Amino acid sequence: MIDKFFAYARERYRIRLNRNAGLPKPWTQDPLLQRFSFTEVFREDDRTTAWLRENVREPLRDSARVLPAVLIFRWFNRVKTGEAIFLHKRKGVSAFDHFMHTSNIDVMRRSIKDHCDPGPYITGAYTINTRSAGLNLTKLDGVLRQIEMWFNTHNWRRPDTSSLEAFSVWCKSPALGMFMTDQIATDLRWTSLLENAPDKMTWANPGPGCAMGLNFVFGRFPTHKVSDTQMIAEMRGLLALSQSDEFWPSKWPPWELHEVENCCCEFSKYSRGHTRRRYNGLEGY
Repeated sequence: MIDKFFAYARERYRIRLNRNAGLPKPWTQDPLLQRFSFTEVFREDDRTTAWLRENVREPLRDSARVLPAVLIFRWFNRVKTGEAIFLHKRKGVSAFDHFMHTSNIDVMRRSIKDHCDPGPYITGAYTINTRSAGLNLTKLDGVLRQIEMWFNTHNWRRPDTSSLEAFSVWCKSPALGMFMTDQIATDLRWTSLLENAPDKMTWANPGPGCAMGLNFVFGRFPTHKVSDTQMIAEMRGLLALSQSDEFWPSKWPPWELHEVENCCCEFSKYSRGHTRRRYNGLEGY
């Protein structure tokens, strides 16, 4: 299924190119890509990531505060909630700046409620478990409590930035597993904290979706269990193939290992014939 994997990735990227060129729908003749929503090949092209990049990450890229800013945003991972935390200001101070100065989460809660009611406040893309924050909490209060707990147990001014993998391990907490800490590390890879990470071409966390995608690519049963070591080796093999025009045109942006991880996750959905989100790829503007 290696050929099919790269054929999927190329067609998904062509959709972006056709859309950006101002062409009318349909941007693809692939029936699955016409009917269901699949994430971008490059995470940086994702709408939510683009908002984070322009409004939070780039303004803070050389500041130590870029780490808590990215971490807080990804815990919610919704643009409207991000606007409430970082852009809306009370007496000239954002909820994020207030939290950084006081460690008091109440202003953040009030700003989110004021600007985002009735919700949702938190992404549906990630599984967010707030049980360790306490019982009988709303999802919003559970996440805010988890943020407080993370800052009580991590010295964000002294992270382990020796590699993407080391940072992802350092960043973990009871409610922040390797899937999410890898996402945060991938954001910070574009900042002064991790832009020189030596493992950006050799390490990415193979989450459950990626694991299933690799099983499809290599002809295994979808739920077959494979070690992380083997999955990372297989991902590196696919990355090496992406450097050949046969699989990925050299005129297009090159992949890093995270593109392999991301595309494997989406390819698992493609191979099953659906995603959770429907998409109308047939209508014109």
